[in-house]
Amino acid sequence: MRKIFFLIVLIIQGFSTLQAQSKYFERTYLWEYIHDAQKVFLSSDGNYDVFGNTMTVPNYFQNGFLLKVNTSGDTVLLKNFTSEFNRLTIWDVVRTQFGYAIATCMGQFPGDTGCKAGLLLLKHNGDVIYSGYAGTQELIESRARSILQTPDGGYIMAGLILQTSGSLNKLYIVKLKADGETEWEKVYDYFSYHNSFRGILPAPEGGYYAIASIRRWVLTGLGIYQDVGDILLYKLDQWGEVEWQKIYFEGGEGEQSTTFCQASDGSLFIGGGRNFTDLVFKLDTAFNLEWEINEADDKCGPSLVGLTPDGNFLVSGCTDVPPGEADAYIKKITPNGDVLWRRVYGDAGHDYFYTHLILPDGSILLGGRNDMSSSAAVYIVKTNCMGLLTQPAAAFSYEPQGANEVQFTNLSLYAYPDSTDGGYYIWDFGDGSPPYLCGQGYAPCTGNILTHQYPAPGSYTASLTAIVCTDTSVVQAIIDTQGTGGTVGIAPPQPPRAIGASPLASEGGSFEVVVYPNPAQNTLFLANWQQIAAFKLYAISGVAVLGCSPVAGSQIGIAQLPAGLYIAEAQYKNGAIQRQKLLIQR
Repeated sequence: MRKIFFLIVLIIQGFSTLQAQSKYFERTYLWEYIHDAQKVFLSSDGNYDVFGNTMTVPNYFQNGFLLKVNTSGDTVLLKNFTSEFNRLTIWDVVRTQFGYAIATCMGQFPGDTGCKAGLLLLKHNGDVIYSGYAGTQELIESRARSILQTPDGGYIMAGLILQTSGSLNKLYIVKLKADGETEWEKVYDYFSYHNSFRGILPAPEGGYYAIASIRRWVLTGLGIYQDVGDILLYKLDQWGEVEWQKIYFEGGEGEQSTTFCQASDGSLFIGGGRNFTDLVFKLDTAFNLEWEINEADDKCGPSLVGLTPDGNFLVSGCTDVPPGEADAYIKKITPNGDVLWRRVYGDAGHDYFYTHLILPDGSILLGGRNDMSSSAAVYIVKTNCMGLLTQPAAAFSYEPQGANEVQFTNLSLYAYPDSTDGGYYIWDFGDGSPPYLCGQGYAPCTGNILTHQYPAPGSYTASLTAIVCTDTSVVQAIIDTQGTGGTVGIAPPQPPRAIGASPLASEGGSFEVVVYPNPAQNTLFLANWQQIAAFKLYAISGVAVLGCSPVAGSQIGIAQLPAGLYIAEAQYKNGAIQRQKLLIQR
């Protein structure tokens, strides 16, 4: 086995492509001619690790990279990886106990326009542990499209091979030891035309499932041969021997697979295409076709399918609507094949999602490519659990009606209580009565107006909490049943002020959230922090326990504070003051 020792690593630290943004963001990153993001991970240091490829000009060398960004999308670190022959392409990445194992394709000689499957091992910080070719066969080219770490600490990679005799792609799997040495390799030469494994998963009963696209020439009724694709599923033992196989859509309409995942019950969810249109389908636990969805408008197809924490499936890919433009999409599908929602991202050019990751708080991190007029950038989007960039913004108005009755109007934004996967509201009227909940999982929110009868005249602290996914926004106001009405969360219109008069605390527009997440543990993030002049955190007794002025960044450590209820106060540069109830949990 030949090893590559001339690995070139370019390290760039401390640069940022765009200004810091909020918890959810849509960002592009550009430092070479062509870029894409193939895999995203939550790093052990709390940042996001993005793996992909770049292409340089004028020599058109292809390099792999690790881009590390923080939770706001700002660049923390960039490392580029290339080989002795200026070609190293990243295909797939898995997390390991020491960092990452990466299926690569590396050039074999000067000027090589092809490449050979390889293995790249990295520490968490991107330092290279090992880089070398995979397999011992003489060949023209090989690809490792999917990689797994095996129970013995080694690796198994599945893809395709072009051998020295013939010119057709054959199915190929190579098993490597933990040190990268080839343990065994298999070529599956059972199908006549271009074939490729697209994914490999561990089987619960031992061995592996491997999904492939296989192609063949068939004679049509018009007397001509046509290239037709089918989808192959292998069950392999631990040595790569075929235990059984199933072919789906045989004699169909050019089907192919690109990605698959396994549900907790053992069923398989597969993404691919049919004549270049989007195809997803499910196999039951006996591996029979249960249902399929073929969306002709989505001509790019799915790139990755995966499970969601609630047992549904998340699909990322791209669509060709309108025709001639590609936009990136994500969609959520139930185990029964119902599309719950579909979101589309991108601008006027071509945009693609190649990968996604559901983060511990339910938010979604997506990676792909954003095509520009003369180049293509890494494209990273972070959304909430509904695939949206918004956070809830609680707000309400109140108007005493007499006889201790107060009318409340919900003015909140971005909660979607009546939508699939939407949020919900909690009304606490401050008089000891049970909170009123409406929205997802609770009673439907019938309109925005509700009336509450207080037991006696007086002042009460009423609050409204809007919750979407794990995002929480809380506003509160002191209600005098015999006083006047007001608005909280959205600044009401103000009468004209005299020139030179000091600003009122309520002037300056609406600020949605002071801090997030809520509840919090060790770290707070300030929303709209660039507009905040001073920030304080008060115990419920009114004693200030934390403060910063001026505000120099969005992140604040609170690990030193005991669990309990606090009030977060932001004083904005325009004079406005906003307060938010905050719960710290341990």
